[in-house]
Amino acid sequence: MNTNQYFDDEQSQSNLHSLQHQVKEYEAMQASGEIRFWDIDNLLDIIDFYDEAMRTEDALEVTKLAIAQHPFDPMPYIRQAHFLLELNQLEEAHEALDKAALYDPKHEEILLFRAEIFIREQDYDAAIDLLTELRQRDDITNEDLFNISLVEAFMWESRKEYELAFDNLYMAYAQDPRAEVTSIRLRIIMENMQDLMPTIPLFQKITDKDPYAASAWLLLAYAYAREDMKEEAMDAYEYAIVAQDNYEYAYYEYVDFLFTNKLYAKAREILLEASQLEVFTNDAFPLMRLGECWQEEENYEKALEYYQKALEFDHLEGYVYFLIGNLNLAHEYYAAAASAYESAHNVSKEQAHYLLALAKAKAKMQKDIEATNHFIDAIKLQSTNTDFWGAYLAFLIDLKAYDAADQLCIMMEKYDLNISFTQYALASVKFIRGHYTAGFEQLYLALETNSYAYDILFSLAPELEDNPAIMNYINDYLETLMHS
Repeated sequence: MNTNQYFDDEQSQSNLHSLQHQVKEYEAMQASGEIRFWDIDNLLDIIDFYDEAMRTEDALEVTKLAIAQHPFDPMPYIRQAHFLLELNQLEEAHEALDKAALYDPKHEEILLFRAEIFIREQDYDAAIDLLTELRQRDDITNEDLFNISLVEAFMWESRKEYELAFDNLYMAYAQDPRAEVTSIRLRIIMENMQDLMPTIPLFQKITDKDPYAASAWLLLAYAYAREDMKEEAMDAYEYAIVAQDNYEYAYYEYVDFLFTNKLYAKAREILLEASQLEVFTNDAFPLMRLGECWQEEENYEKALEYYQKALEFDHLEGYVYFLIGNLNLAHEYYAAAASAYESAHNVSKEQAHYLLALAKAKAKMQKDIEATNHFIDAIKLQSTNTDFWGAYLAFLIDLKAYDAADQLCIMMEKYDLNISFTQYALASVKFIRGHYTAGFEQLYLALETNSYAYDILFSLAPELEDNPAIMNYINDYLETLMHS
């Protein structure tokens, strides 16, 4: 059942209120422990209500009641299989479908969900057999073809055959270009495709037929952008915004495109337009992005003004504070930067990048003990991220705290970090300490591990790039490698 039917018109609003009343009755019954008998349609409606609200565990509980009260109806078992599949409980989902098949062995949803289970189990031949069986049915409907195409697209996507996934999903999408789920899935698949030029006429065909198919314009814009057809992409983004009022996602994408292409004046125009829309009322997003526009154009005052306006509505999990910190750091206002980063960390303590930025700001202020503590805390949150270890190591090298730098490299080996990063880190410390024999030995091991990652050496200790002996050693190694 399509639960969106409850939201479409006045009658649907009445249906929604009725359903909400049923859900309250069901929840009151569960709380009291006094179980009463329910009509199967009412239970299926409650299941779908929870599904729409993404309350999978609650929906699964209702399927148990539906099965207990209506054990000979296949639908509760099919719905149960759906939720078990979402929870990746594949064996249990198979069992639920087996029970459903006892009462309606040819039900198309049983075969579709079974095919999806086979795909997750990587039994692609079995999945193809089921999907072929469904396609060959005499009574197949357009809705059946739509659902088959979705599952088949999932199969090809699982096998990383993205062009085939696109072909199947496009067939489903072309039937209903207003379907949000298929447009989002298409976008994800397109991100993994190498050549998007063949997709352009396909989306043009849809927009020619239905000029108000906003998601088709948006997908067309993405294809143009990926193929470096900037003017065509801008036109398509404009059409997407016009085709659907308050198309929030289109504004996000269009602004990202304009930023990527450094078209900040146009980005400001679109963001100011967006800030007037109902969907962005009291929304920090357009204001924050306006601040980023001005920051990219090196207008400190304007950037700060819009960041502060954004904060009046939301800090966006600390990100607005983080941007204010970056703005101040770029202008060497280190105390103001540290204060902003601290605010970001205080509202989102699990965000390691905020701590790392705070550590760097404290280092600039020469508050070395505080910086050290923040570097360590950031690494604890992101212990496998070499950027964090590298930033701390560079800080220690800059302080000439070479013993601590050596100890940090030993810790990197214990944490089993990326081996080429660790090798170059070890080499950097040896060179900086003046231990050239050991440094060249370590550099050789690093080059053997990954000969084209030598920039790591200079990112940790930039002064080494001015050392002709080191540069000559690297160049000689690479030249020998090319001729070997």
